[in-house]
Amino acid sequence: MAERRQLEKAVQACKKDVTNKKTALKEATAKKQKIEKPIHVEIELLLNEYNISAAAYHGGKLNGVDC
Repeated sequence: MAERRQLEKAVQACKKDVTNKKTALKEATAKKQKIEKPIHVEIELLLNEYNISAAAYHGGKLNGVDC
């Protein structure tokens, strides 16, 4: 009987912990902000800033001697 009580207490503690973790996850998800621009847009803007064509970037012309 004592072992059952201990197990019931352990289960209750685990359930409480799960509830707390779910609440923490919801709070973290709510605080998360969406990125303003996708990363590929950032890369394209950076390439345009230095007058690099996307074809040269993808074709490997920015490596080695061609650089």
